[in-house]
Amino acid sequence: MDFNRRSEALAWHALLRSYNLGLGQAFSSIDVKKFIWVTPSWEKNCKVCKALDGVELSENDIKEVYPAHPGCPCFLVPKV
Repeated sequence: MDFNRRSEALAWHALLRSYNLGLGQAFSSIDVKKFIWVTPSWEKNCKVCKALDGVELSENDIKEVYPAHPGCPCFLVPKV
């Protein structure tokens, strides 16, 4: 991977991680404990993202698997 693509991937990963930490704090404040993994329709989706689409995850599960990889286009929806 060339320098520009690597830099972009690292920045994207850091941005998503910060965004998700903020969401996690917001959801914790309203006591959301379960989430649904959503994988957008995209021809470049990896096997992990495809397999997780629609799966219900706990807070602890999310910390281990989300985001699945740098540049991951997936997002979480709180299950209420």
